[in-house]
Amino acid sequence: MVVDNTAEAAHHRNEEAMVACMEAQGFEYFARPFDDVRGFVFRNPETGEVMEEAAFAAAYGLGIVSGTATSIEQVLETDPNAAYQYSLSEEQREHYDAARDACDQKIFGAVIAPDIDEATSEEMGRRWDEVEELVLSHPEIVAALATWRQHMSANGFEYSDYDEAVEHLEEEFNALLNEAMERGRPLSEAQLHEFQQREISFAVANLEAGGGESGIGARYQELFDQIMDERYGES
Repeated sequence: MVVDNTAEAAHHRNEEAMVACMEAQGFEYFARPFDDVRGFVFRNPETGEVMEEAAFAAAYGLGIVSGTATSIEQVLETDPNAAYQYSLSEEQREHYDAARDACDQKIFGAVIAPDIDEATSEEMGRRWDEVEELVLSHPEIVAALATWRQHMSANGFEYSDYDEAVEHLEEEFNALLNEAMERGRPLSEAQLHEFQQREISFAVANLEAGGGESGIGARYQELFDQIMDERYGES
């Protein structure tokens, strides 16, 4: 039998296995649509229309504010698994979390990577780290990152790279969101506007500095695939 190994097919197998595993543990689980987990697409949050990256950056920044449920009501409306978990007692939620963690681990071994043993996994990780180090030390990437950092610094953003910046901004926003939810009320419009203006400033400056889908990241991936293929015949 030929197994469909496309990302979408693998996702559906994973979700079906999660539904069965959680049911065996005495809990409900709602399979997530493929759209919920695939790579980021620049979409107008109101119309769903696909946008150019530059237009999205100017209007919504990184999509942190526009793409995040900012109240418990919004979370429950958009995520059936969160709504189900929220309906449980505190003790039941603890058991639910433990069951979901156990199912995640079980499914990774049986569905996502059934033929990867520990030694193979470690070797794959070693190769990845090796190639990543070579790419980051490549003269073209070194020069591009230096230019990026200089431009971003001039715009008030002191980060070593794009991923670090996004992680920091997301953590900052999540901290604000969690604090508001603990108080029992959503973030104010003023708070949301202020944070979104910061992410817009960052996203626009990032594109000006050579970031974005067709910038440093794209060249990094090209070099990564090239070096991986040259050394190990895979990318």
